[in-house]
Amino acid sequence: MTGAASGGTAGGSSGGTSGGTSGASGGAAGGSSGGTAGGFGASGGTAGGFGASGGTAGGFGASGGTAGGFGASGGTAGGFGASGGTAGGFGASGGTAGGFGVSGGTAGGFGVSGGTAGGFGASGGTAGGFSTSGGIAGSGASGGTAGGGFGGGTGSLLTHPLGFLTQRVPLDAGTPYGVAISSTGVVYVTTGSGRAYRGDLASRSFGQPIVIDQLALDVAFTRDEDVVVVAHQNSFAGPITLIDPATHSVTGVIPTPYGVASIARDPAGDRTFFGFANSPSVYELKRVPDGGFFPSPGNPISGFEGRVVTMPVGGGGIALAGLAFDPSRQVLFATATNGFLAGRFFPDGGTTTPIGLGGTQGARGTVYDPARDRLYIANETGGLFSLQLPSFTQVPAAHPVTGHHWGAAITPDGTELWLTRAQDGGALTIFNLLNFTARAVPVTGRLRRIAFDATGRNAVITNEDGEVLFFQ
Repeated sequence: MTGAASGGTAGGSSGGTSGGTSGASGGAAGGSSGGTAGGFGASGGTAGGFGASGGTAGGFGASGGTAGGFGASGGTAGGFGASGGTAGGFGASGGTAGGFGVSGGTAGGFGVSGGTAGGFGASGGTAGGFSTSGGIAGSGASGGTAGGGFGGGTGSLLTHPLGFLTQRVPLDAGTPYGVAISSTGVVYVTTGSGRAYRGDLASRSFGQPIVIDQLALDVAFTRDEDVVVVAHQNSFAGPITLIDPATHSVTGVIPTPYGVASIARDPAGDRTFFGFANSPSVYELKRVPDGGFFPSPGNPISGFEGRVVTMPVGGGGIALAGLAFDPSRQVLFATATNGFLAGRFFPDGGTTTPIGLGGTQGARGTVYDPARDRLYIANETGGLFSLQLPSFTQVPAAHPVTGHHWGAAITPDGTELWLTRAQDGGALTIFNLLNFTARAVPVTGRLRRIAFDATGRNAVITNEDGEVLFFQ
């Protein structure tokens, strides 16, 4: 269900740009003239809408009865959900929208003109969506009311999961580690026991695995998504396994001088980087239109070329546990288990000065945030490194993220950083990149890598204890 404010977001208003409200069985929708609208419904009850031009709107919901939603032009919107009933949605022109979920009921969606959108899911129900002014706001209800409204003009749709664990899928081979999702919803999961599973995001199911080399701890799609690359963290030589996702079969094996601990891809190019597990070096794998091959015994692999590149992070015997690529500067950042971070420019080969990470050896998942020009590094010994480039200063100085984190990934809309824990019984930390707040989502297990789908509404996380976790 959505409420709306004057100026073009959704609602059942007279004098506004566009309208869309929802009501449940036995309910009705209401609104006010002059551009400020609210539309509300309650199962078995009465809907009410309130609005004030230039002021503040308010309302209320009853337990087991009526829920209200409210809009205010030039003010702030607020409202309440109903326990066992229907939750309202709220919008404010020039202000901030907020809302509440409902235990056992329906969650609302919220739109904001010139402000910030927020939304909450419902226990036992379905979470709603939210948008800025001129975008699309919508919410759905499980077994109840579904609402959506559309406003004119331009706006941005915030698309990230709300943090609800919706399903745990066990895998027969156990020890899931790597995960990747294609733009069409094909999910690949690789395991420490040497299996590669091909799954479907929509059905949240997996077929039979194919057997590959041991310790398949990371996986990625190439840019064209016609090849899946798998990294193996063996003690000595790699290798890198190539899989055709269309046939779910191994098409080649690339030998490497060391085991591989991490993968990063150039999002704008045809290069994939593999961080070695016991050497301060990376393997650069590049697609080439013609020629290029690897002398795999009896099976040359055409269409690729590769090379080993040293990263300036110290001596041997260390692992490059995290890689992140900055496409604007064409620089690959690597975090090492000796507590150092360094970058190397491609293709010219220049390097950055190594940066010490406080002496910690717990640096793990590493991601680059292009919207804020920052690096985020999960710290398995506790906390999070959030480094502003190019100065490498910690932002914020007093970080709110605590806990022993391992994996890291940014939501596609760039608003949240998700961090996994493999220690302390497992947990998921969601760090809001807009206001520097963090919240913990209790999830049992040893959580490892994170992948988001192309829409940004779904996340898949591997649990080393034998499960794949689906979030919305």
